[in-house]
Amino acid sequence: MKIKSIKKVGKREVYDIEVEGSHSYTLSNGVYSHNSGLMYSANTIILVTKATEKKDGEVVGNTFNMSTMKSRYVREKARIPISVSFSGGVDKYSGLLEVALAGGFVVKPAQGWYSKVNFATGEVDSKKYRQKELGKEFWTPILEDKKFKDFVENTFAIANRNLLDDSSLSDGKSKAIEEFTDKSE
Repeated sequence: MKIKSIKKVGKREVYDIEVEGSHSYTLSNGVYSHNSGLMYSANTIILVTKATEKKDGEVVGNTFNMSTMKSRYVREKARIPISVSFSGGVDKYSGLLEVALAGGFVVKPAQGWYSKVNFATGEVDSKKYRQKELGKEFWTPILEDKKFKDFVENTFAIANRNLLDDSSLSDGKSKAIEEFTDKSE
C-alpha cells in the first residue's frame, strides 16, 4: 500500500483508550493500529500480544503471539508465535515446533528433548535434540516433506477452491446463471 497524498484536515483531539497493562494491536489491510475498532471492512485482522523472554533473570527478547481474529485467508483463532531475541533477531523457525508436535512430525520422548518422526514409517528417530538445537539440520527434512506442507495448509488455510467446479459450467456459463436467466426472461 502506497500513500497517494496527505491533506491537512485541521486539529482534532486524539484519544487513546486503554486498560492499564492491556494493549490491542491490529494489522488491518496493511494499516497497523493500537486499540482500534477497524474490524468491519478489513480482510485480515491479527491481534499481536507480547511476552517477555528471560534467561537467568535477564530479559533476552520477546515472543509475539500473532492470533488471527478475522481473515479471508487463514483460519480464525490460529495462533502463530514469533520469537525475537535481542542478540539474534527473528528466529526463522519459531512456531514450527508447536505445529510439528501437533501434526506428529516431532515427538517429545523425554522432558526437554525432541525427536523427528519418519512420517512414512512412523519410526521415531533415535537422535534427541534440545529445543535450542532445533536448527537447519533438524527442520529442513520436515519442511521439505509434502505431508508436513499439506498438514500446515489444512491446519491454517481456509479452503482454497473455486465456488463452481468445471462440471457445473457449460458453454462458459454456470447452470445456476442459466437457470436464473431463464426465470427472469
